[in-house]
Amino acid sequence: MAASYANMFMGHPDSRLLAAAPLKPLSWFTLRSKSFDSECGTDGYVTIDSHCFKVHEESKTFDDAKSTCDMERGRMAVIDNQTTALALNDHIRANHTSLVGYLLGLTDREVEGEWRWENGDLLGDYPKFNRLQPNDNDRRYNNQGADCGYMSVVWHLLHKAIDQLYDDICSHPANFVCERVIV
Repeated sequence: MAASYANMFMGHPDSRLLAAAPLKPLSWFTLRSKSFDSECGTDGYVTIDSHCFKVHEESKTFDDAKSTCDMERGRMAVIDNQTTALALNDHIRANHTSLVGYLLGLTDREVEGEWRWENGDLLGDYPKFNRLQPNDNDRRYNNQGADCGYMSVVWHLLHKAIDQLYDDICSHPANFVCERVIV
């Protein structure tokens, strides 16, 4: 699976990313039963790299997605290291093939240019924003400030990168990922 996936993107501007960090086999991350996980519950959350995540394929604004995660006793996903990001993206590529990218619990709504995760931590060294991002601008929506972070999963004309962040307006509906913290 990983080799055929990588071949689909050779020749694209970001194919160099695949050469530098090839996709790991899907067995690389811990994935238990989709229907039941003793640590994550029975409502669609799965264990990936010691985190409980649920991928929502319906599109919602940031605020609506945050409300959904809150109702599920979770939060918007905090992806603060490369291992977790790549494992989650591999899971999405394997199990949610219609997703191009997803909304995270990452915003600079409080202080422009200060990107913070929903847990209050500042964005660290990983994941990285795509080139020319964040740009705090979206011409598609009358130049509203782009204050919410999204992660790309596959190469796409819009964000032209895989496994990198880009910003968009928070009112733009998108797929999203919730996380439950394992205590």
